Amino acid sequence: MLKKILGTGLLLLSVAQARCDSPYFPVRPDWTWTYQNTGTQIQTYQQTYPEIGTEGFTLLMSFNDGKKLLSHWTCGEVGYMSLDSQQMTGPGMDRFRVSKVTSKGTRLPLGTWNVGTRWTYEYSFEGETEGMTMTFSIKGEEEVVGQESVTVPAGTFTAWKLKSTITSVFSSPMLEDLKSQLQGGNATPEGMTLPVLDFLKPVVTHATSWVVEDLGTVKSVTEKEQTVLLDVKK
Repeated sequence: MLKKILGTGLLLLSVAQARCDSPYFPVRPDWTWTYQNTGTQIQTYQQTYPEIGTEGFTLLMSFNDGKKLLSHWTCGEVGYMSLDSQQMTGPGMDRFRVSKVTSKGTRLPLGTWNVGTRWTYEYSFEGETEGMTMTFSIKGEEEVVGQESVTVPAGTFTAWKLKSTITSVFSSPMLEDLKSQLQGGNATPEGMTLPVLDFLKPVVTHATSWVVEDLGTVKSVTEKEQTVLLDVKK
C-alpha cells in the first residue's frame, strides 16, 4: 500500500513538472542556478523553485545582499505567464507594497524555438511607497535571432540568441499633478525642472540573451549591465 501511495505521489510530481517544465526555462525542484550581475555593482544571486504544482510554480531569487524576490508563475498549454503576485523582501524593501498585478501575453512560450520565433507580454504593478500610490508597467517584445556558441563561467554552450525590447513606464497621480504644474509654469522659475519627473518618462531597454536547452538562460546583456551563469547544481 505504501509503495502504491509513493508511486502515485511521484507520478503526480512528474506530471506537474512536465507541464511547467520547458527546455528553455527548466523548472526543476532540486536544481540551484547561481548568477552574477555586473552593473553599478557586482551582485550574485541564486535561483530555485521551492514550489511546483500542476498549474504553476514559485520562483525564488536570493541575493547576496539579503534581498529575496519571490514570484508566482502560471503555466499552461501556451506557455509561462508571470505574475500572479510578487514580493520583494530584504533591507529597505518594506517601503514598497504591491497591491495588484495584471498581465497578458506570454512571458515565455512553450514549443520548439526557431529563428524568427516571436512573442510579447505585458505586466502592470499597482502599489504604494512612502504613502504615494503608483503604477509600474512593462511591455516586452522578444525574438529568436539565431544560434551560436557562448562562454560563461559555468562553461561553453551552444545557445539560442534572443533579442528583447522592454519598455517600462512609471506613473503616479501625485507626480502627474506636479508635472502639469511645471508645464503650466506655475511651480518653478522658467527653465527649471525636477529630476524626480524623469521617472515619468518611458524607459526603453534593449537586451540580448543566450538560452541553452535544458539549462536556461546563461547570459544576458543590456546597455548598462551583464548577467552570467556561474554554476548550476543538479
